[in-house]
Amino acid sequence: MYQPEKLKTRRKELKLTQKEIAEELGISFQAYSAWERGIKEPSKEKVAQLEKILKVAKGYFTQIEIVRLYNSLSKQGKDKVVLYARNLAQEEQTQKVATMPERLYEYRVYERMSAG
Repeated sequence: MYQPEKLKTRRKELKLTQKEIAEELGISFQAYSAWERGIKEPSKEKVAQLEKILKVAKGYFTQIEIVRLYNSLSKQGKDKVVLYARNLAQEEQTQKVATMPERLYEYRVYERMSAG
């Protein structure tokens, strides 16, 4: 999943212009601008070039942050994350269970009812 907001943020952090990056990639300014606005997505090759130009880790623009962080962990760290996530999900599911406010009583109708 491509994340255009990260592209713009990182470019601004490095104080680069859209035109400078577009020239380095060998594309038009308009094409690059469309990437930042999320109108179009760059090819895998262009994403790899962007990662080098903007000095970020592989997958920075395409992976969700939690996945990227998870992938950078050791086996022990990954196990802790999974355990924590399971516990948190279970806790949130438990909170969603509604309690019955009070006992309901039967109500009998002794007259004829009509739908209209």
